[in-house]
Amino acid sequence: MGSACLFDEQGRINYALLRQKAREIEESTDKVVLVVSGAIALGKLREGEKRKNAELQAVELQGYACVGQPELMHFYRGLFTRGVSQVLVTTTDLQHQHHVRDLIQHNLQRHRVTVINYNDGVDFEQLRKDNDTLAATILSYCGADRLLLLGHYDGFREGDHLVERVAIINNELYALCQGKSEHGNGGFTTKLDAAKIVLSAGKEMIVGNIKYALDDLVQGKVPRTLFKWDGRDEKLNKKSQSQHKKYNNDCISV
Repeated sequence: MGSACLFDEQGRINYALLRQKAREIEESTDKVVLVVSGAIALGKLREGEKRKNAELQAVELQGYACVGQPELMHFYRGLFTRGVSQVLVTTTDLQHQHHVRDLIQHNLQRHRVTVINYNDGVDFEQLRKDNDTLAATILSYCGADRLLLLGHYDGFREGDHLVERVAIINNELYALCQGKSEHGNGGFTTKLDAAKIVLSAGKEMIVGNIKYALDDLVQGKVPRTLFKWDGRDEKLNKKSQSQHKKYNNDCISV
C-alpha cells in the first residue's frame, strides 16, 4: 500500500477505508504480509510541510521519514487487533535473503501482522523511490502466491482502455508509462519492474483500487490488471515453482 492509500481526496487520513482493509486482512484465510510506505508523508503532515518531495533536499526527506515512521506504526497498530511487527529494511538488508525470509516466516507462525517498509531515514538510495519492487522482492523471498499493489486507480491503462491482463513485460508497456493523460499511468514504471520480478518467480501480481474488497480483486470481480505468466514456457515455470515451493505459505504481499 503506497502513501496515497493513507489519504482521501481531501488529503485527510482515510481511517474508515483503512480500518475496512484491516478487517478484510484479519478475516482472510490467506496469510498476509504488508509492504507499506507513508513515513515521509506522515512526517510532512505532522510538521505542516506543504512542499512536494521533489522540492526537498535529501536530508529534509530523511528528517520527515524519521518523524513519520513512528506515526506510521502507531497508525497500523491501531488498525489491527493482532500484534503488529515492524520490519524496517535497507538495500543492504535485502542482500541477506534468508534473514528477511526467516523473520517473515516466524511472524506468520506467530500470527503477527508483518508491516515492512524501507528505512528511509538511513537508506539514502530509497528516499525518492516507492516500494513496488520492494514488495515484489519480498514475495520472491517468502514464496507468496500473489502480490497486490493498491492505489487510487483501477489498473494499468492504454489510453482510456483498462488492460485487464498482462503476460509479458516489454518496451511497449514501458512506453505507455511516459507522459500523462486523464487516467495516466503515473508511477507505473516501477510497477512494471515489480511485475518482472513476480512473473520470473512464477507468481501473479494484481494492480487495483484500494476501495474494492481484497477478495473481489483477487477473484477478478472488479476492475483490475492481472499480471500473470501465460503458460508458454513450461520449463521456466516449473523451475520457478520448485525454487519457491519450500517457503510457500499462501501469503499475500500488499
